[in-house]
Amino acid sequence: MVNCSEIIFILVTRTLECIFVLLEYSVDEVSKLYNVFCKAYNTSDNSSSNNTPKTVVIVGGSFAGLAALQELAFGESSNIRIVVIDQKNFFEYTPGVLRLFCDPSQFLTSLGREFDANRYTKNVMFLHGEVTAIHSDTNGLSYIPYNETTTMNLQYDYLIYAAGSTHTYPITASSDERTLLSREEGWIVANCKVKSSQKIVILGAGAVGTELAAEIIDYFPNKEVTLIDASPIVVPLFPK
Repeated sequence: MVNCSEIIFILVTRTLECIFVLLEYSVDEVSKLYNVFCKAYNTSDNSSSNNTPKTVVIVGGSFAGLAALQELAFGESSNIRIVVIDQKNFFEYTPGVLRLFCDPSQFLTSLGREFDANRYTKNVMFLHGEVTAIHSDTNGLSYIPYNETTTMNLQYDYLIYAAGSTHTYPITASSDERTLLSREEGWIVANCKVKSSQKIVILGAGAVGTELAAEIIDYFPNKEVTLIDASPIVVPLFPK
């Protein structure tokens, strides 16, 4: 019998791609282990005489965390309580944020959304706070709610760890940008810096650097944009 409470999914999101990592297993092995997780959960849920809902805590509300939420909230599993906790109260579509350097108005219209637990039919709760510790020996975690200083504790039956990755600001929100409106203000400031500069240098001519250069030239054709990279060609890792 698999003890599902000891299984922690580690999902790491990166710009322009999602990389799913479970310890040192491959994607195929992760898929097999996920199926084992589901079968074990359904077996324990159906065989138990206790009707208390199982609590699944998802740490992180970006691509991986929301994908897990979608599967659980609209899947076949019943008698389940889902808690999503994130240090931000919004989701940001990271692959599209480079355009915000040039047009920050698109953040609220298409690239940023506040979390809304009410759109799910099952028992889903969103907590706005920062996880400070995970206690795997007691199936619990500690977190500090947004704008508070007191540490709170949360118990779980299953934990999905999808905290993501960190990129250079402003691709990743700063510690002062934990709400949708404060994040929008950050993009407005970044846009002002681009608009007020006539010459712009971008270090790195990979996919992100090249896309950013294209966005700036498209919106501001009179600006001088220079790409600097060790490779003699742009996007050197792309197929030739």
